[in-house]
Amino acid sequence: MADGPLLSVEHLTTGFDIGGRFVPAVIDVSFAVSAGETLCLVGESGSGKSLTALSILRLVQRPGRIAEGRIMFDGTDLRSLGEREMQKIRGAEISLIFQEPMTALNPVFTIGNQIEETLRVHGCATRKTARAKAIELALAGRDAPFAAAVAKDVIIAESGFALAKRNLIITYAELLARNGLSSLVGHGDYDPVEEVNGPKAIFSFSAVFAEVRVDPDLGVVRLNRFVGAYDAGRIINPKTARSQAIGGIIWGTGQALLEQSETDPVSGQFINRNYSGYLVPTNADIPELDVLFVGDFDEEASPLGAKGLGELTAVSVAPAIANAVYHATGKRVRDLPITIEKVL
Repeated sequence: MADGPLLSVEHLTTGFDIGGRFVPAVIDVSFAVSAGETLCLVGESGSGKSLTALSILRLVQRPGRIAEGRIMFDGTDLRSLGEREMQKIRGAEISLIFQEPMTALNPVFTIGNQIEETLRVHGCATRKTARAKAIELALAGRDAPFAAAVAKDVIIAESGFALAKRNLIITYAELLARNGLSSLVGHGDYDPVEEVNGPKAIFSFSAVFAEVRVDPDLGVVRLNRFVGAYDAGRIINPKTARSQAIGGIIWGTGQALLEQSETDPVSGQFINRNYSGYLVPTNADIPELDVLFVGDFDEEASPLGAKGLGELTAVSVAPAIANAVYHATGKRVRDLPITIEKVL
């Protein structure tokens, strides 16, 4: 390990190229973390916490980009590395836990299957490739028990293999003993970068629809109905996925109609620093929400066929509500939240 901090971020500025100009979202951020230390970045939603972490791992996607700054990890300047070199470090030496339920261990799958996906990404041994080598030994190895058969006839049994249409079973231990082996290892690789840049779209998508009621005298906007349709590939846990979608819709409703941080023009401090002055949606603000999942197993996206369902559920809500307000009143509100004075 190099002398000094394990991780050092110096004058990091990351933003987005929008409309021909660069819009910074993380501005001149610097901090250092030594081995064994814990650093907490605290800020309201949208303040740049996640974007800072994505910048460190070089995961910011276009139109976003790192404009300035230096990111040193264990004596290595991460900004100077090519993508192939970053893949060797990313996940193996430095990792990011995303704000999505799909990134946690899922009770529907065995821990082995989920860890296998991580190992495959980093080119380590996988159960699938090791199993393929074992089948090869059963078909053509020393004293092959399934000689003259073909791979498609081999059935995976609990502790070994069976041959279809024949009462013939061999365990892993017996197969290794026949070939004089103590273990069997398979190697594979997986390149998500090639998939991201490939000809097929592998990202999640959504289509949302909002219906609002606007008081013509008071200008008060109420959400009357909301439907969200999401394609996130294979939905492994429908209950948590639906909860994520509902939470995103509620979050987006607050962004559209209620939530606003007020600052003192003289001191620059936040005026409403607690819930007594910061409005968030309550049960009375949210109607019954209709959530639909229209995707299916996506073999291009991941070995599990699943895609992310994080902030996708929130980012399109406010625009949908703003469009509904425009349809109801003829007034196009382009800054949030949509308050009474903007409608009247």
